[in-house]
Amino acid sequence: MKFTTCEFTGPDSDGDINFDFKVSANNSTEHDIELIKYGVLLIGEDDVIIEGSNDNEDESYLEPNDSGEFDVYFSYLNVGRIGNNKKIKVLMDATFYRCEFHNLGEHNIPTSPTEPVLIKNSLDIGGILKSYGVSVHLGKEDDDGQVEVSVFFGVRNVSDMHFEKIRIDVKILDKRGSEIDESYDE
Repeated sequence: MKFTTCEFTGPDSDGDINFDFKVSANNSTEHDIELIKYGVLLIGEDDVIIEGSNDNEDESYLEPNDSGEFDVYFSYLNVGRIGNNKKIKVLMDATFYRCEFHNLGEHNIPTSPTEPVLIKNSLDIGGILKSYGVSVHLGKEDDDGQVEVSVFFGVRNVSDMHFEKIRIDVKILDKRGSEIDESYDE
């Protein structure tokens, strides 16, 4: 990875400086990269940290042997934090992640809050992850006539491999297939 832009503006009337960082990255793997997690440190002339951030994410997409550029998030910094430093180093660590998608299918919504829909469509994903089906529950109607639909999906890591994130996306479709609502959970 290489910084292609490393600029700042300010300070503004509150004494805050805004940073503009861009990084180019190359995907030298055999897999599509769809998530980049990174941390950034600002280091002063005496090699002591001024400020840092971590747990930043960018959902860039890079195909194998492809390269791309992405913006690096860094919050505003008050000029007083810089002290007497005339030069600042920017250090960045990043980890690339690939995604795997599995369609769990279309399922009916329950007709009663006391009768959930239980779907026995467990998956074994390469002996690494195991899912335990899907259950769909209908809530009781509120005073405004609204009803909540809850979807539960159980997944367990059955390996020693670390998974940074597992996400389930849910869409509610009407009888014609038009999307009414969507949600996700990580």
